[in-house]
Amino acid sequence: MNKEYQNEGIGTDILNNLLIKNKQKGLKTKLKVFKNSPAKKLYERLGFSVYGENKSHYQMENKYSSGDSYIFLCCRFIFKINILYIKK
Repeated sequence: MNKEYQNEGIGTDILNNLLIKNKQKGLKTKLKVFKNSPAKKLYERLGFSVYGENKSHYQMENKYSSGDSYIFLCCRFIFKINILYIKK
């Protein structure tokens, strides 16, 4: 994210809205984040915890989401959130 827009609450608002919608739809929310990314702290504040990892990434799941299906997010930039797949 461009430095001038960091720490303004934009990422928090976008992800909170997405988490609310996913919960209403009965979808678990999962994502992966680079191990050296400061975004990991944001995800932890929003209720995500690590459930797996590989050499470069942590795999995280939101503990407040529920359901048998899940949505996997790839967050590269705050205004570009790719929904990779929904597994049922």
